[in-house]
Amino acid sequence: MKPTLFHLALLGLFLELSPPGWSQSQTLSGAPARRPLWKAPAKSPSARTKEPAQAFRVYDGPARVVLLPPGSDALPDEPYSFEKGGKETPGQYLGNPYFLGFAGELYRPPVGEKIDPGLAERIRRGPRNGEDPLFTFAYVMFQGRITEAKKQSVRSLGVKLLFYHPNNSYAARIPVHLAGELAARPCVRWVGFAQPTQKIHPSLNFVMSETPAGRDIPIYIDLFESDLNPDSEKITGPLPEVAAIGREPRRGDPAYAGWSWKTHGKIQAKLERLGVKIGDYREEIHAYEAEADTWTILKLVDLDFIAFLEWRPEAKLMHDRVIPQVGADYYREIYKATTVTVGVIDSGFHLANGGYNGHIDLSKQAVGWNYWSGGCGSVYCDEKSTGYHGTHVLGTICGEGRAQIKYRGTSPYLGSGPGTHRLFLVKGITTKGFFHMRQDYKDPWNNVTPRPVVVTNSWGHPGCLNNCTKPAFWIGSEADARTCDAEVYT
Repeated sequence: MKPTLFHLALLGLFLELSPPGWSQSQTLSGAPARRPLWKAPAKSPSARTKEPAQAFRVYDGPARVVLLPPGSDALPDEPYSFEKGGKETPGQYLGNPYFLGFAGELYRPPVGEKIDPGLAERIRRGPRNGEDPLFTFAYVMFQGRITEAKKQSVRSLGVKLLFYHPNNSYAARIPVHLAGELAARPCVRWVGFAQPTQKIHPSLNFVMSETPAGRDIPIYIDLFESDLNPDSEKITGPLPEVAAIGREPRRGDPAYAGWSWKTHGKIQAKLERLGVKIGDYREEIHAYEAEADTWTILKLVDLDFIAFLEWRPEAKLMHDRVIPQVGADYYREIYKATTVTVGVIDSGFHLANGGYNGHIDLSKQAVGWNYWSGGCGSVYCDEKSTGYHGTHVLGTICGEGRAQIKYRGTSPYLGSGPGTHRLFLVKGITTKGFFHMRQDYKDPWNNVTPRPVVVTNSWGHPGCLNNCTKPAFWIGSEADARTCDAEVYT
């Protein structure tokens, strides 16, 4: 029998997550109990979460902006009281700007509440399931505009501000014994945890409801800070394969091999003790790729060192025909790009000079890495099971049109020049390929190719669930989106 939301709420919250002897009526200092896991958000805010109207800067469409007086720090930076692109702003964003925002829902702490009842309970009961006895991770919601002076006031208590979180808040590592003193600071409006319902992404919520009990679900476990430590180990990945026009392909310098992390960290050990199957670790977003069943996921929700949990969908190859639509068949002959360095991550690439009966349109200078599990082996052997997707994508980018001139790529001269302008090619539907796009490459003949300035990934997830009968609820802050952001902006 599949677990229903009712079963998950009862068993997950009261049996799996609650300390011994705790009952629903017992709270600390008479504070209201936290909302239970899986409870649907109310359609309208309750009376206790409403605040008197207050004046703050207003965005009335893109043209008019009413600013606060210079130097004012009385109000938050992001009031969310405007219309984007002429569309009506959802009611949940209007009015009171003090909320903790997640993909599933917003949470506005009750007016006057300084410390979250869940955080108060964490202080009272102490750590469990591997939580740190001295520190906890929570959100500090600032009163008014966030200034450096306010942040310094918070830091003076030994609080480590980790990253900004909408709205008007910072995720933080907080000394447990000073949480009350922190909440009492005038610059702090509220200190607390995300609600249990917020910590599970809506797409994961749906997948859990559709997955039979006991079956593992691929997930991302997002942490507040890094789990790397002195014992962490770099696991060597694929060696580079060099393709050169007029030469046989060969292995490149092992110094340019790929790698991944095995953290051997405290959090990894705690998760494994709970029955989580740990995969790769993404340091750029502080997240583990993992697998766990529904009941184990419910255990993870209440752990303070876990920021939130996401579904980890299988990436799929994608493509379309757009060259004439964007006029590329015209300007490729005007701007003959030969010195731009390009990277491609896909299913493999049948280069004419790659040693695998390649495509005559693709005689290219290249270096590549193979992350594909099984298959035909080399990065220069595209996978038949994908319809030779990577070769099709590369041909779209820089095919030379030797078979038929009308099928030239967008920039057919790329990779056809000297060995100082190689293509960077990764075989595998994986963000691990990003690593190779971060640095220049020196080939066995001492030619140095600058790192790519353009990297194409013609793959992803379609953004829908249940055979595309339901949306996947993506909002742009999911693990793969954050990984791409980290790559672009750092």
